[in-house]
Amino acid sequence: MPRRRGAIAVAVIALVAVAGALLLEFDATGLGRAVLERAGVAIGGTLSARSVRLRPLSGLVLDGVEASSSFTGGRAAATIDRLVLDHRLARLLHGEIAVDRLVLQRPKVRLVEASSPRTPLRPATPAGAAAAGLGRLSLRVSRIDVEDATVELQAAGQPRPTIVKGLELHLRDIALEPGRVPLLAALSGVGDVRVAEVSFASSRALDLRGSVRVGGGHLKTDTVHFRTDQGPFEATLDIDLARLPLAYALTLSGQPLDVATIMGAPGFGAGTLKLDARGVGPEADGLQGTGVLKVAAGTLPATPTLRAIEQALGRTHIVGGAYQPIEAPFRVERGRVILDGLHLQTEQAGLDVSGWASLAGPLELSLAVHTPREGLAPGGVAGGALDLLTDEQGRVVVPLKVTGTQQAPHVAPDTGVVASQMERAGARKLLEKAGLGIGSLFHKKPHDP
Repeated sequence: MPRRRGAIAVAVIALVAVAGALLLEFDATGLGRAVLERAGVAIGGTLSARSVRLRPLSGLVLDGVEASSSFTGGRAAATIDRLVLDHRLARLLHGEIAVDRLVLQRPKVRLVEASSPRTPLRPATPAGAAAAGLGRLSLRVSRIDVEDATVELQAAGQPRPTIVKGLELHLRDIALEPGRVPLLAALSGVGDVRVAEVSFASSRALDLRGSVRVGGGHLKTDTVHFRTDQGPFEATLDIDLARLPLAYALTLSGQPLDVATIMGAPGFGAGTLKLDARGVGPEADGLQGTGVLKVAAGTLPATPTLRAIEQALGRTHIVGGAYQPIEAPFRVERGRVILDGLHLQTEQAGLDVSGWASLAGPLELSLAVHTPREGLAPGGVAGGALDLLTDEQGRVVVPLKVTGTQQAPHVAPDTGVVASQMERAGARKLLEKAGLGIGSLFHKKPHDP
């Protein structure tokens, strides 16, 4: 009986010892080095960690992780406060880390576009060589959770990066395509994303959330929702992850938008915006696409351009006038918003606008101002010329050219268009004096000579 009790005591002590061992943390520098080596092969770069601890029951913990990698078009560097691999104990005993969940806590990633020449892809290490250095270790991941990440994307030649803050990403059904670099191009999975803020050079997007699919070197979203200082938006995004600068396709819809804030002047009504575009890199000059802006009725504010138009006309009948709803189709090319046919109508005047305005400030617009002749005195156009151009209803079309910048525009009559209009108007007047109105040239009876 004492012998049996002793055996039981030994078994209990052994069980307690095993349980304690499973709960304890061990220095796992060798195992951590092997994991980092395998991960470095996957990303085509290098990884290191300040410390590595093994919790047999739950997982491997790496603190102070640093990583770097070069790939087509640029380079990447990252720090991770803590990297946790929640593994399955049974497989660990067979030399396999089967990770239920890979957790990246507070990673900070910096992507820098390279100036020419482009950084070549780093060749992948052959799978056999990697396995030889790791013995029987096999690393598999089924879920990735990124917590409170920060990403900086520095475009070549730009003074400030685009910054993503508070990124939360949860991917499941993870797979890696063997031998493909960079890692993001080899990764596939589905999940959800949330971003606290994306800061661009002169704007920001807040509280972005939606679902994502990663695969084939692309990150695609379903409809994601976010807000800006000007209003709420919905978007879909398809990003090519294989190289820098990142190429993407974008659909964007915003409603209702505070157009007064966008234009920096009160008076404009609420607006809606739709855009279908493609781009390369985070800067506006890499974007091209088509869209339409609709603005509800309101009153025209005293913007620098409208004030300059009034000064050029010599009359103040535009600013403060109630305008009808506006629909403005546009194109975006090389950092410019191009207007092909914007019509603005008030009680006193109508404006037909075409041309472009750069997102950086400069603009070049052609205007046709439809307005009553009475009291009109545009500089550089003689009163007799205006009389010649005035129609039977007492209205005249004054062509203007707008150059300069949006904050300091220069507006003057388009003398070339004025001359052409005068030629046509003069010919018409001569025909009328001769009793040969324009209409008579097209309405002769069949028996007339």
